[in-house]
Amino acid sequence: MSSMDTKQIKRSMRIDYLRLAASGEGSVWILALVPLAFTFIGFIVDDEAITFGAAGAVAAICALYAAFSAMMVFSNEETTGNTSMNGIVPVSRPNQVFARFALGFAADVITAVEGVLCLLILFHHDEPSVLLFAGLGLGVFGVSLFLGGVVIPIFYKFAVTKAMGWSFAILGLLFFAVFLVGKIMSDDMRKRMVEWITTARLGVVPWAAIIAVLVAVVVCVCSFLVSVRIYERKEL
Repeated sequence: MSSMDTKQIKRSMRIDYLRLAASGEGSVWILALVPLAFTFIGFIVDDEAITFGAAGAVAAICALYAAFSAMMVFSNEETTGNTSMNGIVPVSRPNQVFARFALGFAADVITAVEGVLCLLILFHHDEPSVLLFAGLGLGVFGVSLFLGGVVIPIFYKFAVTKAMGWSFAILGLLFFAVFLVGKIMSDDMRKRMVEWITTARLGVVPWAAIIAVLVAVVVCVCSFLVSVRIYERKEL
């Protein structure tokens, strides 16, 4: 694998951003600003159930943005017919893959900050702790990073239509697995887990978020290596 080159990575990130915005920059920003709509609804409607529902929608949309942004880059790259450009642009394949992960990482950071700001608006009257919001931000970032790491190798391996089918199937299985684990976990085990987390120094949300980020980092490193291996064998 060739060494990482900052200039090459920046050049490739710029190209990938143009691909992301190929259907119009407005579509990129509209998708990114969707959480604000739920925040506005939860803010003006004085109802606890609606507020918590809006908060859940904000967190979910921000977390899913990474996966969708990666899909949009690959989709627009294929539909605009400029995939072959990757073979002539003066950027090595490992650097191209790294740039695509870096663009996803930037989207993760932006949506995590956006999610924290939206949740702060929704629950400002409760005066929650700084650690709580730090944990929520880390949690959104960790889930975003994880989902992006899961889908990117699939799109390097398959054509967009097939890759989307596999991606949605795998993401669906992941969400079902989380739901299933929660269902089959015994009350005693759940109680001990909650007790351990809540008595930790940082509290429940930060500890859970830190674990999520660590898992996501491992997944992304493995995902990057697999993506490079697939991409280096691909004919452009």
